[in-house]
Amino acid sequence: MPLEGWINVESADDLTGPIFILSNATEKLSCICSDSKSSKISLNSVVDSDNYQIKDITPTDVSQVFVIKRVIDSSSFNLKSAYNKYIGCDKFGVVSCENEAVGVQEEWEVIFREDGIAFKNSYDKFLTVDEQDGKMVIRADSDTIGFHEIFLVKFQAQNRKKKKVKVEEKPLYSQEIDSVKRYQSWGNGRLVMPNQDFNDLRKAKKSGKMHEAMLDRREKLKSDSYCK
Repeated sequence: MPLEGWINVESADDLTGPIFILSNATEKLSCICSDSKSSKISLNSVVDSDNYQIKDITPTDVSQVFVIKRVIDSSSFNLKSAYNKYIGCDKFGVVSCENEAVGVQEEWEVIFREDGIAFKNSYDKFLTVDEQDGKMVIRADSDTIGFHEIFLVKFQAQNRKKKKVKVEEKPLYSQEIDSVKRYQSWGNGRLVMPNQDFNDLRKAKKSGKMHEAMLDRREKLKSDSYCK
């Protein structure tokens, strides 16, 4: 059964599509929000009490959602608001969401830690929740990663890439048995195998010519109608 809803980002592979950025550095759990009428980035509470579970917290407004996308040929990411503006930061640590085009100020490196995720800007400073005039605000001028620089990021479960199951390769002898069974024309269920050792197959495998080598070995049996 496929996963549904919003789940925690666990690796860089999960950083795709819409995301929801949460912070515990405020009095109550909050999320980063954009504004439809200004370049302002703010923190809005997402809970009414202390009785909640993170897994149940989901966005309730488009302003709380950003679309993350990897920068081409880079390990950094861009974050676009629902209003088609990108989160950026100047050299003084002022964070805004006002540009419809991206530059280095809109690039963020995502750092994974056991306690959450940190965002580093192009000036090697970290996104942080800071207190100014009695209010908690978002800045990006922290030199180190601490409690105020750690965020919980959630994304849509449907966007999680399925892990590829590694299929164990059969031994050469078994592969040749399969090949002979498929093409051999002796009939009556009789199986005749080449009597050569496997050194030539091993060398052929390394050079990417294993199937041609198997064909040559079958041809020597003079029993395979596909070899002529």
